[in-house]
Amino acid sequence: MFNVDELLRWLDENGNTEVAATDGHAAHYRQFYGLTFPVSTHTMVLLDAGPFRIFAQHFARRGRRLGTVFLLHGYLDHSGLQAPTIDRLLDIGFDVVTFDHPGHGLSTGDRASIDNFDAYVECLTRVHSHYRDVIAPHVVMGHSLGGAISMTHMLKHPAMFPKAVLVAPLFRPKAWRIIRTVHRVGGRFLKAQPRLWRDNTRDHHFRHFIKEVDPLSPRAIPVEWVGAMFEWASTFETLPRVDASVLVVQGTDDGTVDWRANLPMIRSKFARVRIHMIHEGRHHLLNELDEWRSIAWEPIEPFLREHL
Repeated sequence: MFNVDELLRWLDENGNTEVAATDGHAAHYRQFYGLTFPVSTHTMVLLDAGPFRIFAQHFARRGRRLGTVFLLHGYLDHSGLQAPTIDRLLDIGFDVVTFDHPGHGLSTGDRASIDNFDAYVECLTRVHSHYRDVIAPHVVMGHSLGGAISMTHMLKHPAMFPKAVLVAPLFRPKAWRIIRTVHRVGGRFLKAQPRLWRDNTRDHHFRHFIKEVDPLSPRAIPVEWVGAMFEWASTFETLPRVDASVLVVQGTDDGTVDWRANLPMIRSKFARVRIHMIHEGRHHLLNELDEWRSIAWEPIEPFLREHL
């Protein structure tokens, strides 16, 4: 176990300066989340981003590097939970930059909440600015909420990332009409709802870890966040189409996002969209048992390597 407060205090003392993840309290964090990859360097930093301090990490692989993937986690997750994805990206030739969204992981902000999704997009811009000199090309890859942020950023800043990998991306959640009705009626009286621990992966170890072990796992879903999500979705529909290349990897048994509504919307926003469906795939496709994770990676690796 690592001490969250001591790690944050140690990072805070270094301001916006990157520190080696093998030093001090960072080493305990690295060990706890299984981020001990054989890399050339692994650094971390707390970045000032508007009202937030954003926890970011950079993994530079050994040997030849094909580019850098900016990896964005999903809602209620954080970058420490992305170890299998980071490991795979490093293995196939890419450096990785990843960070915790506001209100998630080691970043500041009300837990699991946001008043406007624009803040998420602005934080991605800030992180990219800090790491602008990392090896090119730069590709963005996002899961669920991370996919929503990636898409929005590409539509607003199309020159920054020429292509994206979207894994079970969020636009509308499953049962969104019911959620919207409940939010309209109950949102005036409730501050938050208890988190539901869904069977969104067959990896029982991962599900146990986030529910029973991980000190950074939120326990509630703020009503404010739900309202911000619906406001963002309405705005997203109005954004103009861009000339970008997108790969969507989506499971048919996803109980979190309404993929039947989401895929047509994504097609309407990007000039080149490839969709790879995984029969009986659940929401957490990248934190799955090995056999399911391998299926999810089948289209991702060639897409990332394309035109390099």
